[in-house]
This record gives sequence, structure tokens and C-alpha cells, in this order.
Amino acid sequence: MPFEEAYAQCLAEQGEEFVAACDAAKRSKPLVTHDNLAELTALSQKGFAREPRELLALAQWFDHVSGFLVSCEPFLPLP
Repeated sequence: MPFEEAYAQCLAEQGEEFVAACDAAKRSKPLVTHDNLAELTALSQKGFAREPRELLALAQWFDHVSGFLVSCEPFLPLP
């Protein structure tokens, strides 16, 4: 999906909250840099190649970003 189309879709779904988040992101450091983009992409591909599938989740910790594979299986609470 082209960037402009994705931006328009997010704007339609989330409104001004999305615009505010984009403006805040532009003022701060990027969450993913060229240094770790290839590593995170490879991790994501590994997760979707597995059965059951896993989703790549990113977390920002002060000055760095960590990637985690999270199961896409439904969460079943313990009895």
C-alpha cells in the first residue's frame, strides 16, 4: 500500500489523535533506524514463516528499540 493511502486510512480511522502522534514522532528520534531495520525485518520474516505464526512487536526503551516475536494464537486464560 502506498504511504499516502496508508496515511489517509489511519487518519480516517483515528482522526486528530493520529495527526498528533505523527507530529510527535517527527520531533523525536525514529523508532527504527537503518542499523536495526534489516535485523528486525529478518526477525519478522522468521515469525511469519513459523506455525503457529508470530507477530513482530517493537518496544522503545529510552535510547534503543527492541524487537520481540509475539504469538498470534488466541490467549486462553488459566482456569
